[in-house]
Formats: sequence, structure tokens, C-alpha cells
Amino acid sequence: MPSPRPAALLASIALVAFVLPSCQGEPAPDPSAEAGPEAGEATPPARPTAYDAEPRHDRRFAVADRFLPTWEEGAPHGPLPGGAHPVSAELSLTVDPRLDSFGGTVTYTLRLDAPTDTLWMHGERLTINEITVAGPGETPTVAAWVLAADPGVARVDLRRELGPGEVTLHIDYAAAFDTQLSGLFKVVEHGHPYALAKSESIQARKYLPGFDEPRYKTRWTVELAIPSGMTAIANAPLAEKHDDVGDLVRWRFEQTPPLPTYLLSLSVGPFARRKAPDLPANSVRPEPVPLQGYARPGQAAELQAILDLTPELMAFYEEAFGLPYPYRKLDIVAAPAWPSGATELSGAITYRESRVLLGRDPSPAARRSMESVHAHELTHMWFGNLVTPPWWEDLWLKEGFATWGSTVAWAALEPEAGHELDALAKTLSVMGEDHLRDARAVKEPIWINQDIRNAYDGITYSKGRAVITMLDAYFTPEVFRPALGRFLEEHADGTADAAQFYEAMAAATGEEELVGSLRSFVEQPGVPVVELEELRCEESDLVELRLTQRPYRPLGALSEQARRWVVPLCVELDGERRCTLMDQDALTWRITDQLCPTEVRLNPGGSGYYRIALPAASWEALVTRLPALPAADALVLLASAEAQHAAGELEVGTLMALFEAAARHTDRRVVVQPLGRLRAWDRRWVDAESRPALRAWVAAAWGPRLEAASERVASGTATDEDLLLQTELLSLSALTLEDRESRALLVDRTRRWAGFEVPEEREALLTDHLELGLTVTLQDLGEPFLRHLLVLRTERDDARLGLASAAAMGRMASPAHAEELRALALSGELDPRESWELVAGLMAEPATAEGTWIWLQRELDGFAGVIPSQWRRRVPGLLAASCEPARVAELEVLLEGDTASLLPGHGRPLALVTEEVAICAAQAQALAPALRAQLASATEDEGAAEGASALDAPDTP
Repeated sequence: MPSPRPAALLASIALVAFVLPSCQGEPAPDPSAEAGPEAGEATPPARPTAYDAEPRHDRRFAVADRFLPTWEEGAPHGPLPGGAHPVSAELSLTVDPRLDSFGGTVTYTLRLDAPTDTLWMHGERLTINEITVAGPGETPTVAAWVLAADPGVARVDLRRELGPGEVTLHIDYAAAFDTQLSGLFKVVEHGHPYALAKSESIQARKYLPGFDEPRYKTRWTVELAIPSGMTAIANAPLAEKHDDVGDLVRWRFEQTPPLPTYLLSLSVGPFARRKAPDLPANSVRPEPVPLQGYARPGQAAELQAILDLTPELMAFYEEAFGLPYPYRKLDIVAAPAWPSGATELSGAITYRESRVLLGRDPSPAARRSMESVHAHELTHMWFGNLVTPPWWEDLWLKEGFATWGSTVAWAALEPEAGHELDALAKTLSVMGEDHLRDARAVKEPIWINQDIRNAYDGITYSKGRAVITMLDAYFTPEVFRPALGRFLEEHADGTADAAQFYEAMAAATGEEELVGSLRSFVEQPGVPVVELEELRCEESDLVELRLTQRPYRPLGALSEQARRWVVPLCVELDGERRCTLMDQDALTWRITDQLCPTEVRLNPGGSGYYRIALPAASWEALVTRLPALPAADALVLLASAEAQHAAGELEVGTLMALFEAAARHTDRRVVVQPLGRLRAWDRRWVDAESRPALRAWVAAAWGPRLEAASERVASGTATDEDLLLQTELLSLSALTLEDRESRALLVDRTRRWAGFEVPEEREALLTDHLELGLTVTLQDLGEPFLRHLLVLRTERDDARLGLASAAAMGRMASPAHAEELRALALSGELDPRESWELVAGLMAEPATAEGTWIWLQRELDGFAGVIPSQWRRRVPGLLAASCEPARVAELEVLLEGDTASLLPGHGRPLALVTEEVAICAAQAQALAPALRAQLASATEDEGAAEGASALDAPDTP
């Protein structure tokens, strides 16, 4: 047996990284057992007790509260008071998209818990013609509707006491169609009018007086009078159609299962239908389910790709959860305009058409995006729709699960495609927000309606996915997923919050300690850093690891709170996996029956939500090993090294060497992981003198990978991974390095695709290169191509052209055209998403940012009026690219007084961007000089080597 190694061998032992547990082989021992581990057991400290969240500072953001309108005292600004429960509702509307308004009635059957003369409801910008109420067998009497608070909180005065028991509430009302992609909005696309309902999260109140909270799940019967020749789509199958007054036809739909208002589907327009084969019955679901797609005229055939994906995905989820799809049909609706990528409307999933109108053979990035979003929305049919969080603070129970569900489904159906690596890359990215002082917790109290939309962020989606992945890996899918099925079955057609989920997982697995771990990641913000400080091998079969945890804080961070996590910690020692729970700031972990290892992997495989820290010598040793590491380990190491550099704890030269090593890795995601940092260095950290050296270094490291991928594409032998890598590196080459050859290639292909001064060739440009090609061509050809593109937008019916061209025009980087483009954003000629993309691009480009910021301060009212209404809160984020604290200070001044009401919910985004810009400025000041010095040193060394070579070369004739 080899002799033990000396203590503290971190510099000489290869250290690798990352995962939460699949930890079945190494449970922590019972602390009541006698001292002295048995052979093969780890000896962590006593098992931790359940996590208790420490009190946090008031999260309501004074900057948001300060500008809440002064309304009726006692009016609820968050959840409605309890006591009234809608049991069923009949909604009858006349919806004619050719007009500017709509109207009709809604009749609720309510259950009152106690006698009351007041109801609290929701309704925003509605004209209430009449409201009546009646008890069982009574003649209806007139009630009064009184607006009491924003947004759309109303008091209904019954004018007499009713209850307990059932009452009927009938409301006759009308409203104008919204134009900013919320509520029941109207859009005209290529001459055809459409009306579509976008209700999530609290937008249903814009077209429906009701109870606009997720806990109020109601059985809906919907009847729509629509123009003859148009189609209506709702949540349930069509029950009957008959002629109405004039040219209207009345469509009546079957009653739905219990649904909250945010999941209601109302779509009206000249849709074309694409019928697919029914989803066949299986061992979980005895009946087939009708499947069909809807799109604009002439576009329905392009839905075939997403329809083809659906049966296999549906079968996966039904088998994984052991529960059938819960609705009587499945429609895939391609909306001509939609504020998000998609929304999980029950039985009628609705997508922004550019996400799904891809034809039969989409290019790889577009296809993978469609696959991901479709699986996400299908997971929602169980998580969110069948079982609904009662309030928005538990949004993660639907969005985190839907993000997780998308990953696990595609990992099973396409095991070689690396979907788990894509998800890991997103998790590592969201850690860049999670260290901010005002970052949300995955589950965080929401006190006011204006803060609800702020929960729709990377923390909820990607961090939520990460902690669910932890559970799936720890308990194994064979245990965890059936437990999920039992949780869903127990709460089917109802609601469940985090406490109920914790209870269900503890009961199903018998692992109450893991509930404490889960809560420590779900109920507090932040990213832990786990550092292996010492490894000792004092006996032939005993390894001792000393580890610490601390919150991650980069230079410039404002957070000062001390936090601790219950970290499910796994390591691999020469390939053998060991796991425990770490609930203290420091852990001495004694592992018996283990030879002193030559290789240590912290968190192997990448499913743990924490960064790792290593000594400088260990990072240096990893430079030569990183290209051969598993992709997940390499991704985590790179992200951790970058974070350690941002904290001032790792030299830039070592980080650059690790980045160069990443460029040699076989996996696409590892190759491109450093590109975001490289772009930031090019834009913010280097000056005119050092920029050429940075670009030369980047070109030398990543150029060969672009060239090799492009050669395979040109030869027809490229895989999807080659195409995806080429897309990423072509963007780097053309936009960051400003490589003339790459730009010329894109301009040539884009000109042919657009038919600009040459015959049109639609196949000349990959869909994945559309925005990039348009951007480069606008920058290089300028005015003539801009005129051509503006005409092309109106003439070509291409679902992807609108957003791509708006974003490209914003990145045109032309001060000469910026004023015209800003006017275009306000003109009403673009849809609200396009107006946002255009101005966001202008703010991101240094050449146009200053002028656009001055314009935005002047035109904030107009800009807020043309972007999606739920996106107004995001306006502070437009300053994130500036790295200039002065601009944030100017925004704070601008938002004093009544101006703040233009951007409801802006408090948290403003707090986040304030710190993001402060961190950017602090790091540029503290770390950029070392980067420039490193580049100068490398340039001098290269010049000296070239000079020596020239001096030593023999004379030639």
C-alpha cells in the first residue's frame, strides 16, 4: 500500500469541480451512533437541523412604495381579503377585432364564507354598465363598483348583507382593446386584425372584472360572438356555433376544469388551422387528445415542426408523473404578436409566432429554442395549470419546474445533444445576478401588485431549476418523479404552496434534512462559494478535507449580509463519489477507506448551485488539464475562475490562460463560455492602444475553431454542434473583432437573402444568422440598405423578420440615423416588442447610447406608451450596458415625483442596475489596468521573439 502523502497537498493534486448530489452512495451517519466511523463511512458533523431563514430587510423597496397612488384607505395593494370564492363563471363577449372595443357580460357563482356587504375584486380600465347580485331564489339587486386602488382593485358595495353560502354576481361591461400586448389586445398583421388575451400575471383584469389571482380557480364557460369567417380559440373544445346578429357567429365552448384568470385563452382572427393526428391513448391516459395548430393565413404549414415534437414529449411527461394530460384538447397557437416567447394557456398554448413558425427543417439554434420553449409550456400543464401556486411568491413552483421539466425531457429524448449542459450554462449565468444585494430569493414575499412581474426573472427560472435538479439528483428520478406525481395528484385542480411541497417531499422520501437544504437555497438569495482549503492524508486509508463556505461577493458589490447554506456537497476522489451535507461555515470531513487521491473533483458533474474557490497554484495546474475535462466540470471551473478574478482573488494572466484552454475544448459550450467576458473587456476595459493586442489574442485562440467549423459547414459535413459553434464565433469575429473577412461573408449572404441589388435567394442566410447578418450589413452598407430593409419589413411575410430587423437597426451604430430610428420606435409602425428591441440596441451601442439616453429622458412618457406594458418596469435595465453610475443617478432624479408612475414596479430593477453599474465601474477601475499590462507584456514578448527570430535567420538572396 502506498505511503500517505504529506498534509496540505492542494497545489500538487489536480482539482476539478461541481455537482449537487446523486449522493446515494455516501449518506451522512446518524449522529447518535458511537464515535469512530466504520470502514467506508464519511464523518461529517452532526446532521443539520431544518433551515430557519434569518429575517431580511424590508423587500418591498421604498422607491416603489413611495409612488403608490393614494387611493382608498384599507384597499388591498396585494392579495385580496379572503371570504369570497368564485365556483363557476359564464363569460359572454362580443369580440370583433375590426373594431376598437369589445363588451359583454360575466356571471359568477360565488361562495361566501360569512355575511358581508362588500366584495373586493379586480377590473382595470373597464366601463361597468351594470352590476347586480342575488342570493338563492332572490330577485337581483343593483350593486356599486368603486375603483379603490391601482392596478384595478375595486370595491363592490352590495348595499345589503349577503351570505354565508352561494350568491350570483352578474356584471355587464365594455372596454377598449389594449394596444401594448396585455389584457385583451388588438394587433393588425399584414392587413388582418386579431384579438388575443395575454393575462399573465395580472392582466386579465384589463378585459374581465373578476378575481385576478392564481388561488381563485374557477370553472369557466365561454361564449364569443365573432365576425363570420374568423376563428375563435379558447381553453375548452367547441360545443356549438350558431349565427348571431348581423355577420356575427356565436361560438360556445365546453366548461373548463378549474382555471385561474391568468390561464384563460381568448383568441379571435382569421386563423388557418393545421390538424395533426390525435395524441394516442396510452397506459396513463385512456382517451386520445385532439392536437392542432393555428397560425395566420399561409403560415399554418410551418407549425408542422412543433406539432411533430408534441406526441413524444407528452408521452414522456405522462409516464414521468404518472398522470394524464389534464385537458380535453391541445391547440398550438402562433400569435402574430405576443409579449413573451410563449404562455401556457390551458389547452391552447400560445406562442410568439417567430418562436414556432419554423417549417419542417429549422436551423439548429431556432430548433433547439423551439424544443426548449415547447417542453417548458407542456410541463406547465401539470405544474402551474393542474396545480397552481396560490400567490406569486411561489412562482418557482411552476416556472422553476417548467424549466427543469424542459431539460429532463430533452435530456431523455436526445441524450447526446447536451441539453443538461445548456441548462447548466444558464444556471452559471444567473449566478451573475444572484450575488447582488437586492437580488430576489427564489421564493420571496410579494407585498404589492406592482412587484409581481419582477418575479419573472432568471432567479425564478434558472435558479429554481437548479434546486429542483438537486432534489432529482439526490433522491434519483426513480424516487423523486413518482413523488412529484403523488404531489400533483393530491392537489389536482387546486393550489399548493412551498410549505405543502416541502411537506410532500419529506413524506415521500423520509429525508427531512433535505428540506432544510432546499429552503436554504430557495428562501434566501445569494451564491455560496465552497473552498477546499486543505487536504490531509495522515493515514494510509484516511483522507481529511477541510472546506469552508461563504457568500460570493465581487469587487464593488454592496451586499454585507452574512448567509449560510445547507450545501449538499459531493466530491470525487480518484473517481469515487462521496457526499455529505455542509451546514457550517467550516467543515472538516474525514473520509475513511480512501487512499490519498491524485485527483479531487469538487461538485462533479455540475448540478450544485455554488461556486468553487481554489488556490492560485491549483488554477495554474488546471490550465493544461481543462481541455480534457468533462464539459460540465470545465464550465463550472471557468465560471468559478472568472468569479474569483472578479472578486480580486485570481490574476488576470491565469484567467486568460484558462480561457485559452477553453478554446481548445471539444464541447461547444466550453469554447464559447468566456466570450461574454471577452466582449466586456473589449468594450470597457481596454483603450485604443491595448485593444489591438486583445483582439489579436482572441483571434489567435478562437480563430482556428471558427475556421474549422466553417470548413465543415462549407463541405456539407457539419453537425448541429458545428453550426451552433460557427454562429457564436462568427458573431464574435464580425462584431467584436470587426474581422473584414467575416463581415464581408455576412454582407454577401444578407444581400442575397434580402434581394438587395442582387437576385433574391431566401436560402442564402441561415435563420440563426438573420439578426447578425442584418446588423453587420446595416453597419457596413448604411443608408441604402436601411431603406431597403424598411420596405422589406412591410412586403415580406416572415415571422422572424420583425424582431430581428428591429434589433439590427438598434445595433446599426450610426449616430446619423439614430434620430430617425428613435422616431420610428415611437411612431406606432412597430409592434411593442420591436420598439423595445430597437431602443435597447441604441442604448447598447456606444456610438448611439449617449444621444439615446438624452432622448429617453425627454421621451419617457412616449416610450412607456409604445412598449409592452408589463415591460415598463424594465426601463432601468437599459442602463446596464453603460457602466456609468452618473446615468443611474440621473434616472433616479428623473423618477422622482409623478414620473415614477410611468414605470410601475421599477423599484427592484432600479436597485439591481444601480449595483450592476457600480460593480462594473469598480472592476474596470481595479482590474482593467492589470489586463492592459498583461496585454502590453504579451505584445512585448511576442515582438522580442519575432525580433530574435529575424536576427537569427540566415541571409537569403
